[in-house]
Amino acid sequence: MYKFPTIPFPPLRIHTSCEPAIVVGVKGEICRMNKKTLKIIGEHQTPFPSQIVGSTICDGLFVGTWIQFELEQARMASINIDNEPSKGISKSNLRKSKFDTQIDTSVAGSSWCHILDSQPLGITSNENMICFALFKKGIYCINKDSNEIWRKEEINWVKDEMIENSQIIESVCNGPHPNKKGESCVWVWSLGGYWAAIEWEDGTTISKGVIKTKGQVDNVISNEKGSWLISLADGNIVQWNMFDDSEQTIKGGPFNDALFIRESWHIAGWREDIIWNNQRVERTPRKELSQSIFNHERGLMILDNGGEWSLFGQINSS
Repeated sequence: MYKFPTIPFPPLRIHTSCEPAIVVGVKGEICRMNKKTLKIIGEHQTPFPSQIVGSTICDGLFVGTWIQFELEQARMASINIDNEPSKGISKSNLRKSKFDTQIDTSVAGSSWCHILDSQPLGITSNENMICFALFKKGIYCINKDSNEIWRKEEINWVKDEMIENSQIIESVCNGPHPNKKGESCVWVWSLGGYWAAIEWEDGTTISKGVIKTKGQVDNVISNEKGSWLISLADGNIVQWNMFDDSEQTIKGGPFNDALFIRESWHIAGWREDIIWNNQRVERTPRKELSQSIFNHERGLMILDNGGEWSLFGQINSS
């Protein structure tokens, strides 16, 4: 089998909706990647001083958030994906900046960079709009130039006493509109499995609810057709249909990524590749942890936590 180039750092996630693709590392690294050859373009750098907790692609911009709890600092910034990433401030200088306001803590090479006054909880985008949530502050929508479009208070869900922090937002993502075929809206998911669909245009809440399967949510992915895949911390994976409110559950989580192809969910499960459709659940063991799935011309590819590529469903447990 052809061996693709290794990513030069431990990857966290990959954005493939843009050209070139953007690979994000666990320590704030960023590199650009050719989607055909999977070769790194130029040098990789660390413009963010710590792990990028959330990121999205918006009209040619990589928009990411980072937080340092010990220093009580958080930022959101955008970087043009056509430009080489720049080397940013070191962690030692970041610590010094707490006592020296002359030290520039902005993200290196950013188009814009803003201080956040609370922990970022999730981020997504649609065309030239970006939506993100901040802990105990609310939900915000800005354009690609960081101008505010709207803001709203936190969603008021019924508290689930069985799940700690059940109302805290876990994920903000783009998904199909419940009432308008072919259109999308913002979906906000909480740790307790509560959800709210919100209009991109003005932040109006369209509808809200909760899945029936109990558990702490740690990942949510939409197939853009009404099916949602929800990873729970106890290892359950829930498939929820937003139109008929039906649910199916299997073991195999938590998962880091999933794609819906040929009427099947292809899931990067816990040390296994999973295919799940109406007829079967097929599992293939995997030695390393999977970070991302990419639908490449050579087949469905897995990027593991060591930065290596391999075919989805390829047995490599030895």
